[in-house]
Amino acid sequence: MGILKDWLSTTLHHVLTQDKPATTITLEDLKPHALPARQCLKLLTDIKTQEKDFQQSKEESALTELRTTLGIEYAYIQSSESQEKESSSGQGKNTFVGEPSPHRYPTGIPDS
Repeated sequence: MGILKDWLSTTLHHVLTQDKPATTITLEDLKPHALPARQCLKLLTDIKTQEKDFQQSKEESALTELRTTLGIEYAYIQSSESQEKESSSGQGKNTFVGEPSPHRYPTGIPDS
């Protein structure tokens, strides 16, 4: 907003101080007072980078605040740690809940 305000103010000053002052600002009046294309490109790049960083930090802090407010921040940390241990040990279960593993129970006719 500051850049736009400065651009319009400079153009307005130039238009009003001419020998024959105008009553409106035209595109032709604005062109000589515009920032160079290279400077505009740098501003756009900076804005995109800062917006991306802001969105990521804003989302992470909102998620943390939500978990804390709901009282699940501690539980979430514990479950994340246990999942990491389980995945690193390589012993993930390939069965559904309630379905026993075949090697746990003896099968067939008992020897008696």
